[in-house]
Amino acid sequence: MNDRNSRRKTLKKDDEAFEIAIPFDESPHLDPQLFYSLSPSRGNFEEPPEAASPTVALMNSVRAQLHMALERNSWLQKRIEDLEEERDFLRCQLDKFISSARMDAVKDADGVLCRYKKILGTFQKLKSMSRAFEHHRVDRNTVALTTPIAELLIVAPEKLAEVGEFDPSKERLLEYSRRCFLALDDETLKKVQALKKSKLLLPITYRFKR
Repeated sequence: MNDRNSRRKTLKKDDEAFEIAIPFDESPHLDPQLFYSLSPSRGNFEEPPEAASPTVALMNSVRAQLHMALERNSWLQKRIEDLEEERDFLRCQLDKFISSARMDAVKDADGVLCRYKKILGTFQKLKSMSRAFEHHRVDRNTVALTTPIAELLIVAPEKLAEVGEFDPSKERLLEYSRRCFLALDDETLKKVQALKKSKLLLPITYRFKR
């Protein structure tokens, strides 16, 4: 054996000396086949990434579809609420239109008085003539032309006997309103003006002249 890879040691036994060589640089020899069999297999500890991939993809797809369904449901709910609100608004407008159409098409003194009182009540709440007429969708001039009838029935109903009942077969409602205006004497007119200042009557100007 080479001296570089071993060292010699002299031993004595029974007064006889002999030398032995001890290797120190050479590593122990191991069988590669034995070493391989002792190494742990990677397959026992690591799972191929391809095995979990389909499941993850499926879960992601389900989550995406669920999210889209929730968003669509929220949008549909908001749309339904908007349509219900629009329906209620249109229904309210239709009711007002029907009501105003009935009020504007008065045919007798009772109809004139009923319309006048409704507008008067709205005026007292809103504190505005224009808004009151707009609320009831009634033309201001139309009301003004029949105001003497309502004022006579409210302030001086006793004068109705003097004017007489309205007869649509003999005269138009406008002609009857003019006769009611002429029946308002000075004393009655003073009462009317006082009630107008107190907002108990509509502060509207007559369309007739004496």
